[in-house]
Amino acid sequence: MFKKSFLHKSFEEIEFNSLWENKGVFTTMRFIKSANKFLFYKEHINRINNSLISLNINFQIDSFFINKIVSFINLDNCNSDLLIRVAISENIISISSRKFLESNKNFTCYFKEYKRENPEIKNLKYKKIIDFLKTIDNQKEEILLSEKNIIFEGCTTNIILNKSQNIYIPRNNFYRGTTMRFVLDKLEEPVIENDILISDINKYDEILLVGTGKGVVSVRKIENTLWENKSNFLYKKLSKIYYSKINKLNT
Repeated sequence: MFKKSFLHKSFEEIEFNSLWENKGVFTTMRFIKSANKFLFYKEHINRINNSLISLNINFQIDSFFINKIVSFINLDNCNSDLLIRVAISENIISISSRKFLESNKNFTCYFKEYKRENPEIKNLKYKKIIDFLKTIDNQKEEILLSEKNIIFEGCTTNIILNKSQNIYIPRNNFYRGTTMRFVLDKLEEPVIENDILISDINKYDEILLVGTGKGVVSVRKIENTLWENKSNFLYKKLSKIYYSKINKLNT
């Protein structure tokens, strides 16, 4: 695993800085070892570059930068897929890696009253989220962020819901992650954007979490509610879409 930071202009290596709470953006990409490729490579690059433009940061990721990341990956000593975090501030690029760990397919969720700053951008203002994550087991638990009874997203995932085989996502105030965009774009069914209310959560038959670090997982339980899973209709559909993309990389 590695942690490295560089200056924008010269690409000179400096002491590692995670860049949390700086003005800037980040993305996390899954590196598929068997294919020697990033999952959703173009999508991640386009989105982080667009986010940099939105924050008026004069820097763009290109193929040189991505090839530099790949050069740090020691595949001979790597026995799993990796999660590569790329963070960019106004003058520093930081990259780090950790092992991709398969998540439990049935998650327990907890509610926390919090809305991220500028949530439509994957920005580096993440201290509160990091504090939340320290309190749970990230391989089988997730915290759902909400405000005034409205659910937005998970700390590291998006939420997708099924009610009578109608598919719902939150209306706004969340980051539409790359995994979420991909699986929803491939669905034949329409997707309804609506306020997802905590008070109405028992009406949903199925709740899924999707994201780079977890793939597609099903929620089994939500603390302090009577909600229970009643279907695997949506899980089957989205899992098939997601894993077909991985299988395609390996061909």
